[in-house]
Amino acid sequence: MLTIYCSGGVRKSTDQDAKLCWGDAERAALADALDIAVHFVTPDAPMEDLSDVSAMFGRDIYGVKIADVVVVDARQKRGLGVGIEMAAAKMYGKPLIAVVPQGSHYRQDDVELRGGVVSEYVHPHIRGLCDEVVGDFEAAGIWLSEYLHRRPKVKGQDAMDTAVSDYMERLHSSDAGMPPSVAA
Repeated sequence: MLTIYCSGGVRKSTDQDAKLCWGDAERAALADALDIAVHFVTPDAPMEDLSDVSAMFGRDIYGVKIADVVVVDARQKRGLGVGIEMAAAKMYGKPLIAVVPQGSHYRQDDVELRGGVVSEYVHPHIRGLCDEVVGDFEAAGIWLSEYLHRRPKVKGQDAMDTAVSDYMERLHSSDAGMPPSVAA
């Protein structure tokens, strides 16, 4: 059995009915591409006691820790919790797949930012942490099926250190917004 942690938005009130979240259709599209049984760990499952904030945070991190893979629903703009779950996936060495449709908040043809234009933009935190970025849940399932057969190395805790090294090597010297290099 494969355990998948379903990272993504959680509806917090009835005024968020338009918020795209994991549901039966998303889980089915992913599971149908796999030839094994799947158990989905969902962060929005009902709980009796919501007052213990530390335990609630721990529940989400535990879900990432025990999962075989983490799949992020990034069809719409997401919050702090999803970013933390993504970083935790790398901390625990889990394969991380993001569902990011073309033309969505995190994936666009051309984006103007920081005084320039980025073509074929995928948010740097998604690109930097994820092992794969796909357009829909079926594609996530197909990638995951191929991954299970090949088992290539996935990004781990070193993903952030590698990104910092790349920055220091290629951009830091021309970045007026950062102080000169300091010993870390």
